[in-house]
Amino acid sequence: MTNENKEVKQKKAKNVIPGTNVSKVGVIVTSVILAVLIAISAFFVVVFSAQPYELKDGKLDVYKLTSNIYTKMIVAAMPDSIHDDDTGIDFYVEVNDDYDYHYDEPIEQYSVYYYNDNNEKTYLYDGVYEDNNYNLNNKNAKNALMGFFIAGMNKIKKIKVVVTIILVLLIIAILALLILLITMLVKVKRDREYSQYKSKKKLEKQQSEKTKENK
Repeated sequence: MTNENKEVKQKKAKNVIPGTNVSKVGVIVTSVILAVLIAISAFFVVVFSAQPYELKDGKLDVYKLTSNIYTKMIVAAMPDSIHDDDTGIDFYVEVNDDYDYHYDEPIEQYSVYYYNDNNEKTYLYDGVYEDNNYNLNNKNAKNALMGFFIAGMNKIKKIKVVVTIILVLLIIAILALLILLITMLVKVKRDREYSQYKSKKKLEKQQSEKTKENK
């Protein structure tokens, strides 16, 4: 065997798992990609399976939101303004300068306002618009803040559909890589068993030849 052939053989031996023909790089890369895809899939499942709000008396309570990533995405997706058909009023949101993320709910980082008949900027207390018929017994009020939150949820629902498709593709990729990795590991086991078998046979042959020579 020439020096060149020896070098090629040594280089090949370094790139494979000892006692096998399976590439070290192939197993490592497959394992890393598989782990990353599983982590991404788990992240999507945890984020989008969480309930982004709480219910009070069967209704959405925008001031009791669960402070998770999904909720924050919905708040971030809220439109700049919404129109109420019943009152004909356009409501707007702006950043609340007094917001403290340590104590306040995510939704409280915004203040809701509208322009009254005198074109004056009027803020809504707790995001609720009270018309002229509002009283303690007949609360004819519009929760504009809830309207913004629901509009944000509708936007995220579209993103959720895309994420679901991506998640399905990720699961298919994970299964394919898992099958590939299992195939590699099975080959490693078989190659090692075959290598041990060859070594055993070689040893038996050498012992047999020594026995013949001694005779």
